[in-house]
Amino acid sequence: MVEEFRRELDEMFGKDRDLPRSERLKKRDHFDDNDVCKYFLVAFCPHELFINTRNDIGRCKKRHDSFFKQQYQNDPNRLYYQKKYEQELLALLEQLVASVDARIRRSLARIEAPLPDVESSMENQDKKNSLNALIDRRMREAEQLAEAGRVNESEQLIKEIEQLKEQKDDQEAMICEICGAMQSATDTERRQVSHLEGKQHKGFAAIRKCIEELRGHKDLYRHIDLSKPPQKPNQDKERNEERKNKDENRYYERDNYNRQRARHRSKSK
Repeated sequence: MVEEFRRELDEMFGKDRDLPRSERLKKRDHFDDNDVCKYFLVAFCPHELFINTRNDIGRCKKRHDSFFKQQYQNDPNRLYYQKKYEQELLALLEQLVASVDARIRRSLARIEAPLPDVESSMENQDKKNSLNALIDRRMREAEQLAEAGRVNESEQLIKEIEQLKEQKDDQEAMICEICGAMQSATDTERRQVSHLEGKQHKGFAAIRKCIEELRGHKDLYRHIDLSKPPQKPNQDKERNEERKNKDENRYYERDNYNRQRARHRSKSK
């Protein structure tokens, strides 16, 4: 419980929140540091979308503190960092989408492939009924071969039957255009809702939406030159101001001490 509370404080105020101001200035964390997740700053971290799924790309090892997001949003040079980070995020998201789109194309090609020994006889018949009839016929042939002692031929025919059954399943399948998941045309409404609410579908839906938004931001920072990075906050200037304040405090304390001492001397006379 205590550790969880401490993590929440770290995210909100930074890990150096309890240090004296002078120490915080010396080791101040900045959102552009290498250990801060830049994807998290501009949108979301893709590493968090597909944990424990087939599209899992591994957990993010960088910091996701809301403290840094607030620091980033308030930075006077935010547009420079926004362009830099959004380009990095867009490249990763496009890579993820390209991978799932390639899988969708392969699945569609398999579904739409012509069926052996069936295509020519499907002109006036339903594909599914023709395929079922072919499977039944091959099953009878396999049984007859087995009864006749021609075991090897029977086993070979059974392998062909398994392939036909897979093709039958493919013919009844639908491919989700968002996440590439294969669904059956006979799925119940409950299974369809379960698919739409699943990690993979929601994750790729968020990715595709984010890609469109990021592409639309290009005009926003077209004038930003990434070869000219801005200066980070001048910590030396802040430390000098703090030192100046300390010197002024010491001056007032010494002046006050001298005044009290002078009054004490005048009374003793």
